[in-house]
Amino acid sequence: APANVKPDRKGTPRQQRVRQLASVTAEPLPAERRGKFEYSNVGYVLAGHMAEHVAGLDFEELIQRELFQPLGIASAGSGAPGTASQLSQPRGHLEMGLPIEPGPAGDNPLGMAPAGTLHMRIDDWAKFVALHLSGERDGWKSASGDELLPAEAFVRLHTPPEGGDYALGWATAKRAWAGGTALNHNGSNTMWYCVTWLAPERGFAFLVATNQGGKKAAEGCNAAVGELMKTYLQEQTRR
Repeated sequence: APANVKPDRKGTPRQQRVRQLASVTAEPLPAERRGKFEYSNVGYVLAGHMAEHVAGLDFEELIQRELFQPLGIASAGSGAPGTASQLSQPRGHLEMGLPIEPGPAGDNPLGMAPAGTLHMRIDDWAKFVALHLSGERDGWKSASGDELLPAEAFVRLHTPPEGGDYALGWATAKRAWAGGTALNHNGSNTMWYCVTWLAPERGFAFLVATNQGGKKAAEGCNAAVGELMKTYLQEQTRR
């Protein structure tokens, strides 16, 4: 699938996804792109649409039931956080510093939810990250002890195809500080930016976010991760 398609804000989020599916399957993939990895927001949107088709629920309901509720994530929502009528949450900013009020222009179309458009508190995001820190060892169990996802599923999520370094939603890289393979994911809607680095074999992770998009935002967040990492590893060495 292509990396992106033309923004579509008409109808419900699910209707938007149906139209995206129709648009990307209308023509064959160019021959020069076959067999090559290319990050695709559309690919995640289509995967989300397949899930909602099988489950018989809109993706927004499905992710609440299958992910957020079991993890105790209560702050998740769609679109930019806050309201235009009051400054209850930080505003997102374009790269040049222009603030954007919450509303349709404050995020990507809601139909892109499987690829983004979700917001939540940092501590709730950390619950999801922590799940991936321990998943390959412990799997995922409910509060009552029922298995929700086996450890083997996390191994598959974190393992790139042969010859690649991008797994199912995670970039992978060998890093000494991680004690082996580090997992990384970052994302931006051009008004916000966030990044996380995980060291599953050593049991720690770093999460950084900012309410601005663009190259400088990415560089600043990566620099913050570097400082956090240096401080944490120095403290670990002293113990």
